[in-house]
Amino acid sequence: LPTVISESDSRVSQLESEIKTLQQTNNELTDRLSKAPSTPGTAEDPYLLVVKKPYGMQNFLSENRVTLDQFEFVADANKASLKFQIISSTPEKRVTGHVLVFMISENGIMGYPKETNNSLTEGVKFSSGEPFAVSRLRPTNAEFITKLTTGSTAKFLIYIFSREGDLLLIRETEAFKVGAK
Repeated sequence: LPTVISESDSRVSQLESEIKTLQQTNNELTDRLSKAPSTPGTAEDPYLLVVKKPYGMQNFLSENRVTLDQFEFVADANKASLKFQIISSTPEKRVTGHVLVFMISENGIMGYPKETNNSLTEGVKFSSGEPFAVSRLRPTNAEFITKLTTGSTAKFLIYIFSREGDLLLIRETEAFKVGAK
């Protein structure tokens, strides 16, 4: 007997495939959350400064999934900004996650996005970083509302986490001098 094939059959199979993928991701995340985080400050842990270590965080620093390039520091009367490009090392596969930037200057430490400044003392969650997705490259402009005096210096610490909380990159910039060209 002939069978009837309709448009809805392909849609049903597509939705079933999506459900299977979501269930697998959910199981992986549940497994990671069930594991308690390791004690902070062990020798193999990277320096996270004021970032809370995510549960089940994996360290992918050695895999170089993303890199940074084209740094530009600009300081105006009431703000400082660091512009840079996030570059994916695998253009055929999109990388998604969160980027956190901390400026260290004579005024202390400040975070980007600015909402992270509210939780500097108790620890910043990786998910409070600016969400991003990159296939090739993505421009980022981290702005800090602050007054920096001419001649003072500021350096930046940049953290990039995957959307699951795995550490993809830590980068400390050179010390930028305010007023220097």
